[in-house]
This record gives sequence, C-alpha cells and structure tokens, in this order.
Amino acid sequence: MAKLSSCDVVMAACMSYALCDLLLDWSRLGGCSKPLNIWLFVSYALMITSRLCCLVGVRSRPANPESFLMCARQPGRVPQVLFWLTWLVIVPAFAFWSLLGSFWLADVQ
Repeated sequence: MAKLSSCDVVMAACMSYALCDLLLDWSRLGGCSKPLNIWLFVSYALMITSRLCCLVGVRSRPANPESFLMCARQPGRVPQVLFWLTWLVIVPAFAFWSLLGSFWLADVQ
C-alpha cells in the first residue's frame, strides 16, 4: 500500500501557503481587469484534486500501484472512475484553464 511521501508533504505545505497567501490578497487581486484571483484559486484546486485522485487511486489498487495513471484497465470501480476522471476531466480542464490564464495574464500586463 502506498504511503505519503516527503514530496506529498512538501506539496501540501506549499499549496497551503499559496492558498493562504491568495486568500489574504483576494481583494487586491480582485481589482485586476481579469479575475486572476479566481484563476489562481481554480488552478490550485485542480492541482490538489489531481493529486488526491492519484493518491486514492494508488491506494485502491493493491497490485502494481505505480502504474495507476498509465493503465486504462483498472481492477476495480474506484480506480477506474479516478483514472477516467483524471484523464478526461482534470487534465483537459487544467490545460484549458492554464491557457486561458496565460492569455489573461498577458492581457493584464
């Protein structure tokens, strides 16, 4: 069974700090011509959701957990749902959201 690694702990600490910083500066960032505060919040939420899906998927796959995101034939319902949620919803949403945010950021500068 997979356990939390030091990378997971560092990522959780960094995301917690980034979210707290974003929430403290929410009103200041809200004055931009584009909603960059919302863009950052959704970006952070997508990253956290992606990592949680991966962690839960690896934990629910007893055999060969390392290949969770690379194998479309998952042994149970939970890993199947998390696999397809990751590849069909989270990854395209994050790609679209990052592209949109890049255009917004270039427009604000």
